[in-house]
Formats: sequence, structure tokens, C-alpha cells
Amino acid sequence: MAEFAPYLKRLHNTLEYLVAFLIWPSCILTTLTGIPTAEQDVAAWTKYYDAPLKKCAIAAMNFPEDPHAERTDFLRLQIWHSGDASLPISQCFNILTVGRQTVADIPSSPFATIARTPSAEVCRKGRTKLGDSFYGVVRIAVFAFLDPRDMPTGFTTQWKLFSINQGVARASRTHVDW
Repeated sequence: MAEFAPYLKRLHNTLEYLVAFLIWPSCILTTLTGIPTAEQDVAAWTKYYDAPLKKCAIAAMNFPEDPHAERTDFLRLQIWHSGDASLPISQCFNILTVGRQTVADIPSSPFATIARTPSAEVCRKGRTKLGDSFYGVVRIAVFAFLDPRDMPTGFTTQWKLFSINQGVARASRTHVDW
């Protein structure tokens, strides 16, 4: 950990600090947060809540009133690890915020590059699987703060991309407050 100290000091409290954790290895996150399975917990949490996250993203896009919103927007969630790795994965995180975000509002960074470009592979698979009914690729970004203290020292992002068909895009929300 000592070899990383100069870098961590320089990066602390800056946007560069947050962006760096998008690409740093999990061993650094584990050292900083004290949670040995921190990054794996984020992946397991997004897998556990796969269906609700997708439904929330579809509702947030509101395709009948905003056609092809998936091209410019994504669903953004911020979650906070409780710090207790012994809890079941469904209870390891608290949800801080959920909302639709426009990709254009993201400052230039490696994260912005990921956000702006849906995976060509996901698009290809969606077109192959759904054929003529393919509508688009919806993006979800789960920002996970991995330290239970007031000022988190660990941060990572989990992306989820999925294809939808025209029938899903035509679906109306049943409640205004999705």
C-alpha cells in the first residue's frame, strides 16, 4: 500500500480521484475500504437485482413520450456499501439516488467514453436475437461507494447494457412516479 500513498494523496478530493477508481484493480479497493469482497459485492448486487433494474430503466426512459431516449440517456444509481460483508447480498447496499441522466452532462473522462458508446457487441446480439423488432440498447450505471464512512475512499462503477424490442418500447408506465 505504501507505493500507492503518493498517488492517493494527489488524487484525493478531485474528479480525477473518482475516475481513477473506475480502472484501478480491486486489490486497491479492498485495501482502502477494508471490505475484501467489495467489487464482487457490486457485481453480485447488480446480478441479484437484474430484473428490477431493467424494469426501472425502461420506466425511466419513458419511450412512448420520449422515443429513443436510450440513445442519449441512461439510468444512474448510486449505492453505498454498508461495510458489513456478512450481510446477504440483497442487504449489503443502501440506495442513495436513482434517476435518468443525459450522457451529454458527463464531463470528459474514461467514464464518459463508456457512457456515450453502447457496446457494438450488445447491439449486434440484440439485432440478431430480436430481428426486425429490435429497438435499442438501454444502459444502466451503478455507482458504488465502497466505504461506509462519510467520505468514501473506494468507488467503482458497474455497467449493465441490455437490448429491448419495439413492444417493450411501446409499453406505458402504469404510475407517473416510477
